[in-house]
Amino acid sequence: MIYTGVGSRKTPQFVLELMFRVAEKMASLGHVLRSGGAAGADSAFEAGCDSASGPKEIFYARHATPASMEIAGALHPTWDRCGDYARKLHGRNSFQILGADLNTPSRI
Repeated sequence: MIYTGVGSRKTPQFVLELMFRVAEKMASLGHVLRSGGAAGADSAFEAGCDSASGPKEIFYARHATPASMEIAGALHPTWDRCGDYARKLHGRNSFQILGADLNTPSRI
């Protein structure tokens, strides 16, 4: 199973600890984490996954492609006001949900 582990950069510490434990358990069951490498929630999920040597797919803004940004742009309410880097971040989010092929959705 593939799941997406993301959230706010300003997630409270007690929630980060919970995210860590959830990711650790998911990794121990062999579930694949998809995340974005950002500080806060993303990092907590990745650290929990790493602590159990779990499989993961981490996507960064530099991974954004025209196809991933097209998906993001179709859904973002103010895409026209986003700068280039923000668009790449949103494009990265497409991969977190749909996978590197943009056709394999996370289960949860």
